[in-house]
Amino acid sequence: MAKAGDGAPRSNKRQATRRLCRRVTPEAEHRFKARAAAAGFENAQDYLAGLIDGDIQLHEAARMNLIRALGDLGRIGNNVNQIARAANEGRIRSIDARSADVLDALRNKIEELRQEIREALG
Repeated sequence: MAKAGDGAPRSNKRQATRRLCRRVTPEAEHRFKARAAAAGFENAQDYLAGLIDGDIQLHEAARMNLIRALGDLGRIGNNVNQIARAANEGRIRSIDARSADVLDALRNKIEELRQEIREALG
């Protein structure tokens, strides 16, 4: 380990002499930890370090969540289409006209949400 004054660089840990603090409510702490987990971090400290170091940005984590949601909606929409197709082909006998209308409305809403997400992603 290098000693101070011998010209060798000090370790990153020893160079980090400042501490950033902020008091939060238990609810805010819970939300922050949930965002850290959603962004794929094992703990909130690593997430915070990534934010401070500029390795990640809040909008990038939100963008990744939107991309995941878009994929999930696509899979759900595919399932709804399969159900509707099976009903139209007579393979499902228990679907009445009202249920078919619900499926159509659901399919339309899913596509609406997917379009909104695509627009938000640019």
